Amino acid sequence: MAILLYLTIIGSVALTSANQCVSVGGACATGNRYAADANAYASLLTNLPQRSPQPTPPGLNKATENTGSPSKARQRSAVTHELLVIAPAADNDGHYRFVRSALVQGVAANNVQDVTVEAFSQLATTEGTVVLVVPESSDAVLLADPIEVLSKFRAQDSSMVVPDACLSPSDTCAPFALLGYADAVAKMIKAHPAMATWDEVIAQALEDKLATPDTQHSIFVDVQTHENLYSGKLRYHQPFDDVDDLRVLDGTTQSLPAVMHGTGVGAHQLDQIANYMPMRWSDTEGCIACKERDTLADMVDSMHVHVILSIDARSPFFELMLEALASQDLPLGNVAITAMLAPSQRAHIYRQQWKAFVAKHKEFAQTQLMDMTSYAGGVQEALAQELPFTLDRVILLHSHAMLTNTSALRVLMASDYGMITPMLSKQEQYWSNFWGTASGYAPKPMREALPLVETDLGYMRSPDYFEIVERKQRGVWTSPLAFEVLVIQSRLFPLLTEAMTQAASVVQEGGSNGEWFAVQVALCLHMRSHGMHAHVTNMHHFGHLLNADNFDTSRSNPDLYMVQDNPQEWEKIYLNERYSEYKELGFIENCNDVFRVPIFSKAYAKALIEECENFGEWSNGQHGDNRLKGGYEPVPTQDIHLNQIDFAKSWRHIIQTYLRPITSYWYTGYNLDGRVTLDFVVRYRPDRQSFLRPHHDASTVTLNVALNQGGEDYQGGGTHFTRQNCTLKDSEPGWGSLSPGRLTHQHEGLRTTAGTRYILVSFIDQN
Repeated sequence: MAILLYLTIIGSVALTSANQCVSVGGACATGNRYAADANAYASLLTNLPQRSPQPTPPGLNKATENTGSPSKARQRSAVTHELLVIAPAADNDGHYRFVRSALVQGVAANNVQDVTVEAFSQLATTEGTVVLVVPESSDAVLLADPIEVLSKFRAQDSSMVVPDACLSPSDTCAPFALLGYADAVAKMIKAHPAMATWDEVIAQALEDKLATPDTQHSIFVDVQTHENLYSGKLRYHQPFDDVDDLRVLDGTTQSLPAVMHGTGVGAHQLDQIANYMPMRWSDTEGCIACKERDTLADMVDSMHVHVILSIDARSPFFELMLEALASQDLPLGNVAITAMLAPSQRAHIYRQQWKAFVAKHKEFAQTQLMDMTSYAGGVQEALAQELPFTLDRVILLHSHAMLTNTSALRVLMASDYGMITPMLSKQEQYWSNFWGTASGYAPKPMREALPLVETDLGYMRSPDYFEIVERKQRGVWTSPLAFEVLVIQSRLFPLLTEAMTQAASVVQEGGSNGEWFAVQVALCLHMRSHGMHAHVTNMHHFGHLLNADNFDTSRSNPDLYMVQDNPQEWEKIYLNERYSEYKELGFIENCNDVFRVPIFSKAYAKALIEECENFGEWSNGQHGDNRLKGGYEPVPTQDIHLNQIDFAKSWRHIIQTYLRPITSYWYTGYNLDGRVTLDFVVRYRPDRQSFLRPHHDASTVTLNVALNQGGEDYQGGGTHFTRQNCTLKDSEPGWGSLSPGRLTHQHEGLRTTAGTRYILVSFIDQN
């Protein structure tokens, strides 16, 4: 079924590897990773999808398209002798992308650098051979097969054709392609022996007026720097019911461009096109090209890796993040880690956690912690370190990257991309570690922070961004910006060093998060300026981003407040390990309608006590209480309300998420609302308030949670229910009890005879 999608969709870039550079114990010499002739290109890419020459798409004007409706049965070999593609090789991702786009069409891209009669005469041309010259192949893709290209060219009735923008008096032309008969091109080269580049050849064709514009048949489309990304002039089009391939539809001519070119911001548009086509994505198979560069799986165990970890000033659940790193399925003896610690109120805590991590995991080849005065400078220093091996990969890692998939780094290292990152997003949010696309306008703060960057880069969300983040659409995607986890091959180390050197001389913000992000932008732009792309893969679920938006470094236990921001980590640390067994563990013999609740961990209990003691403003246990609406407490305790320590919002989420299913199970027909509650931590000790007289609670249901251990931290204590004649005593910290409030379950707090007893009480649904 034919579909239409706007041009600004971003897609996947997945290519097969060329010269592999993996060093074991020695230097890694790379050289040009792309072959120097067309035959060698074909040997690099194996098992590429190929499609037969296509007829005119249904619904398009055949007179305008003028493809001649060739038969699909026509042999590709007969076509490739008639179309000769010249694309001078460049050692970058963009050129390799063009080479692939040509190969899947059944035509090789010839690397002809010298513009001489002798070099041109060595190409296998026959009478009628047509030459397609694409000097800047890094910024272009071939979208049509040879038959379509030749048909459109011959319909022009000209010896040479160039993009129509080059002949418009209102535009400044930077000609990017030439399509012409080989004999005409050779004749022009012979007549102008001083020409040294193919750009000069195209310019000469224009000067001699040998070329006609591509005005009606959409052989070429140039996405210029100032092209409006939402102009709607171009759309994706899946034109064939029987062919699972995508094309670009020119909305002006209602025809299909054969060659697409993008410069400046237009390069991001080109990425979106080339990520889906040609033969990269289909509606039925998904990402066709995604496994073409998964070629290094057998070499991962012999790769040596330097992980450069940036510890942000706000790093929630840092210990869990470190453990996820140590759990990666890699030979840790081949991994060195340099951690860079940003200055913060919690720096001493991160330092302690790092030391504990290093003491626990001695398998790593080398570990080091250094104080970070600037991110770029820290990376420079880390890269200059002497390591016990020669590197094959550098991984720039941020402390917000939680790699829950133990195979995450192995998968990334097995893929032969110069720079690749796993798609990660914040839990239950669309905020991720990549940009879908970019605009030509960068916000003022970014421009001021990055004066080394000449090209403005502003965030834009691509139309398929949600599908990518949700992993409804899976692939390997080219992105203008990727961060948090960057796996970088050794062949890009010189560019990495250059980018950090430039950034370190300009961006100096003491290792702040703003500086870190600014350097990520600078790095991706520097790589892109050399034709190297940032790739993002969501082919697997790799993990997620830790959300530090509400992380308060002034608190003793800021992670305690992260239940909504980072629920997986919060549950791992603070939810009782037996929480899921509440149905089996809840019944209390001879204590009717009172149920035991395994809700919190000991870590939760300890953290909540610390937050209350650090706050320190315990009530005096008197009836007068200006914290309450009426100013009067009939059954007073010495306590701190949860809203006093800014925990009320988190607590409401906790009871609605974790307590509601328990109350619904034990109290049939009751659906906990949780909007009107009174929640507080009570402190009992012999020299102050040591007990609480019998009373009813002003609640529908009451939760009472032990926060420290009876018999160890204090003596005595406990809760006695009068009518039920049962006593709960010495509960394990984090374990609670549920009981009905008001009429049926009068109870009292038994005397604490020694030590200090802490309990968490919540009067739920007071209305």
